[in-house]
Amino acid sequence: MGMFERIERVSLPVRDASAAAEWYVRKLGFAVAGGEAGTGEAVLKVGDGETLLSLVERHPHRPLPHISKEGHTPHFNLFTPNANLRLADLRARGIRLTETVESPVLKCCEMYDVDDNVVGICYEKPTSRYFVPSAELLPPLFTKVLAVFIPAVDLERAIRWYVGTLGFTLVHHWGGGADLRIGDGETIATLIEIEPAAIGRLDLSTGEPFSYFTLKAADLEQAKARLEREGAETSPIRRSGPTCRFDVQDPEGWRIGVEEGRLPVFGR
Repeated sequence: MGMFERIERVSLPVRDASAAAEWYVRKLGFAVAGGEAGTGEAVLKVGDGETLLSLVERHPHRPLPHISKEGHTPHFNLFTPNANLRLADLRARGIRLTETVESPVLKCCEMYDVDDNVVGICYEKPTSRYFVPSAELLPPLFTKVLAVFIPAVDLERAIRWYVGTLGFTLVHHWGGGADLRIGDGETIATLIEIEPAAIGRLDLSTGEPFSYFTLKAADLEQAKARLEREGAETSPIRRSGPTCRFDVQDPEGWRIGVEEGRLPVFGR
């Protein structure tokens, strides 16, 4: 088994975790999967997907923007089995959407949640390697977290680091980016080549450290020791509820969460 099993969760900064969770449940049909009142965090399940969505209170609040200032690259996206993206349904629920972008293999756009975070929406066409047919007459809005996106000023260097240091598997190099798999997990990590001036970084100058996706480690202490031997910069291990975690930074300064233990997920 490799150092990491999967992407355990993606995270969004919110003003009020309970209010944000209620919005995702009511507007998008997500299910509350964990989190306790007063902790400043709510955990949601996206369809039957294995990767969770964590809503984390941060003050002052600064929403997660597009990765690219030119737009259309979110920090992560949700998979919809609906070829029309259910855009009419989303608009009828008062959800603000960007314009739709389409290619031979996919159709996508972004939405803004109640806290103005940018969240991607993607339908993979039958021509895509990630296409998943749905047997349901009326599929749900979303079934899983499809991918997290990581900007890379130097794509080849980033691929070498994520494969060589983190142990990810390169599954598709498509020129301007690369898709990587983590263990046997269903959510992929996509490196996107981007000019430094175009990166829309989240302002994290105040408050606790924030990582927008978190890896599940088979053994936290072994993972930390191995990463440090490889020269990676890591934070001290800290306890967060039922989990222990630390952060690691990639060569371009992006913070990645690593955790061991299991969030109290209902029904998992």
